Amino acid sequence: MIRVFVFGGLGNQMFQYAAARALADRLGVGVCIDKSLLNIRSKNVTHRIYELDLFFLKHHEKIISSKKRGFLLRKIYPKIKKTSLGRRITKCYNLYEELESSGYDPEFLSQPDHTSLSGYFQSEKYFIPFQEIVRRCFTFKNHLYGKNKDIAEKIKDTNSVSIHIRRGDYVSNKKSAAIYTELSTEYYEKAIERIRQEFDNPTFFVFSDDPEEAKKTIPTLHAVHINWNKGRDSYIDMQLMSLCKHNIIANSSFSWWGAWLNNNENKIVIAPDQWLKNPEENDRIRDLIPDRWIKI
Repeated sequence: MIRVFVFGGLGNQMFQYAAARALADRLGVGVCIDKSLLNIRSKNVTHRIYELDLFFLKHHEKIISSKKRGFLLRKIYPKIKKTSLGRRITKCYNLYEELESSGYDPEFLSQPDHTSLSGYFQSEKYFIPFQEIVRRCFTFKNHLYGKNKDIAEKIKDTNSVSIHIRRGDYVSNKKSAAIYTELSTEYYEKAIERIRQEFDNPTFFVFSDDPEEAKKTIPTLHAVHINWNKGRDSYIDMQLMSLCKHNIIANSSFSWWGAWLNNNENKIVIAPDQWLKNPEENDRIRDLIPDRWIKI
């Protein structure tokens, strides 16, 4: 069985699970989802909850959690990993850690059974050989109803394009704000113009965790604004994005997955060329955006 330590928001947890699912399927074993790191709060890090229960994951998955294990791996292990005790912990868990600066590791799928995975794994290259299985796993359990069902019908009946404007902790959290670029009006205007060059009469659907600021970002755009899916219902925005025919994403794993789960074979996905504030650090996510997507 492959153990994966999940942390971060929904998009991050999906990347982590997808990588584990691919490795487990290659080996013919199950996945153990370890929620221990979600138990530990850190200063200047947005607290997250487990969200993979939104999907129909494979029936033989195992879910475990330990606050003691979370404290060991989040608080202690990073400080001692190069010591003899740290190496013992690495061996005990048969820990495979993704190196932040390395991008995709082609040796990933050669890891053996009983490996524990820790990292972001933000590239489809980790799971593309098993993408159909991953897509089936990420089928939303809940059907759309009410206003969201009405929006889904509009998305189906129009040349629909999702636009995601991510603010949230990119603005309010000092650590996140220091890392991630706040995308400019110019990025969205260029992306919208590119869509209009390709298609007649596109209908834009705007999703944001800060709807009022989203309207200021693209003030002249006539669009449908979805601003009611909040809290535990926030995932519905991803579900609706995935139904759109085309996608303009933010520098966010949330809208990355909304675009990736879009099953339109002729879709156009536009993504920001600069994901992180420091241009030099963008190299560590060089495998994040698929080659078939358009970077602006």
